[in-house]
Amino acid sequence: MSGIVFASSGNWVEVVRVEENEPTQTASFTIDHVEWRIRWEFDPEHVHFPSLVGFVVTTIAQGEDYPQDYIVNSIDWHVDGLNGISYIYDDNGKFYMNINAYDNYTVIVEQNLDSRSTVESSNNWVEVARFTGVTEGMRKESFTSDCAEWRIRWSYNAKPESMTPPIQFQYTIQEVEGEFSEILIPESDWGIMYVNKTGSFNITIHSYAYRYSIIIEKNLEFIPEFPSWSIIPLFLVVTFVAILAKKRLHQNTN
Repeated sequence: MSGIVFASSGNWVEVVRVEENEPTQTASFTIDHVEWRIRWEFDPEHVHFPSLVGFVVTTIAQGEDYPQDYIVNSIDWHVDGLNGISYIYDDNGKFYMNINAYDNYTVIVEQNLDSRSTVESSNNWVEVARFTGVTEGMRKESFTSDCAEWRIRWSYNAKPESMTPPIQFQYTIQEVEGEFSEILIPESDWGIMYVNKTGSFNITIHSYAYRYSIIIEKNLEFIPEFPSWSIIPLFLVVTFVAILAKKRLHQNTN
């Protein structure tokens, strides 16, 4: 099988490889980065008779964060082709694959080490809140950021257009006490939005997708802002302490 390109770059690391010619279920494997992918190549003997050929790869999540038998990814050669790459974002944890085929195939799972690790936080970005869901409709949550820079990372698994309204996923951020408000209708099924404002916020999520994930993170390299009303009293206290220290120093010298 010569069409598949084997992993050689420094950021994509192989997690699982299956080379078979019959149905199989893989052992459980762990994904601990936010970006990973499945690469496949299928070599059927009866490609001119598609009804006689089957190749379906189903990736199923395990663990309490997912519903039972939750399908994260599905590949069917009739739809996705004899070879290709399918990318997955923000679905992490333990998984296994069911592969249904009777001809030669290769399936490779890789994760991107350049993407954020779910095991160790980055040096400056720390998670504030996480909202995930598998049910349709509206959801309203709240969170607080005391850092001057924070961000929203989102991803969702889209349904076929015939099954949902024109907009499958959107969210609104609104400051609890203030004028800041932002509505985002993503153009892709994953992305990042940065915000430079401290305070408490409400987030309203509208989703008709299979599953969504929203992660709020703050940047610890930014110093938390002091409320404007606290600056003048703080300045007066510092000034008063400096005057007392100066007087005591003057008395001691005398």
